[in-house]
Amino acid sequence: MSESCINIENWNLITVANEEVKNKNLSSCNVEQLLNAGYSPIQASVPGNFELDLMRERQIPDLYYGSNILISRKLENLHLYYYTEFSYKSQKDKDAFLTFHGIDTAAEIFLDGQLLSFVENMHHAHKFNVNDLSEGKHSLFVHILPSAIYARNFEVPAMCFALPYNHDSINLRKAPYMFGWDIMPRLISGGIHKKVEIVYLPKTRIENAFTYTHKISNNEASLYTTFDVKTEADLMLDFTVLVTGRCKDSSFSKKITLFGKH
Repeated sequence: MSESCINIENWNLITVANEEVKNKNLSSCNVEQLLNAGYSPIQASVPGNFELDLMRERQIPDLYYGSNILISRKLENLHLYYYTEFSYKSQKDKDAFLTFHGIDTAAEIFLDGQLLSFVENMHHAHKFNVNDLSEGKHSLFVHILPSAIYARNFEVPAMCFALPYNHDSINLRKAPYMFGWDIMPRLISGGIHKKVEIVYLPKTRIENAFTYTHKISNNEASLYTTFDVKTEADLMLDFTVLVTGRCKDSSFSKKITLFGKH
């Protein structure tokens, strides 16, 4: 089954300190309010993270140099506002999904000014069916909350242990090394760290495929694969799946008829 996609590009970024967001009662989804309040956008790198954009614009020094990494602690209170426009066109016999392959981390997603979803996991993609979108221009706005402040919404149980300086990582689905690790100092980043696309998939397709090892020995292994079949067909008869695999010099190929004669 083939798929096609349209990459969503030309992102802008506005950063605002948490105290200003509260004192000015700034909206989570209104670009005009941010611009009228005097905040200037910069070009955003998507995929990317906000520190690299601020470094490019010389709003902060090079965090890779000397002890400049310590400056990043002063950035932990920033709200990140990403916005862009894109053109949508439907494709016959395909489902369209607005797909964020990676958002770091807790974020509100607005499509044409309406809240589409709240997400809080940087480790997997977030996918939304947009078949009902009208063809033409649409606006996309992503408000990423400051992770260190968002983490205060959660309690840490008494018997839940962590390093003294990264308890705020316990309840967040966010890369833990950002809170301080043996490989790097604390740097709580944020941004749209993977690409954003409109992905078109066939009406009939395989979803949720998962393969796991059933048993293994010195010279062979057996695997189980599970998956869902998504279809609008009235009858699911004689659906056939071709499974192939290769490991070094070994390979296999097997055609499986799912609902007809085996």
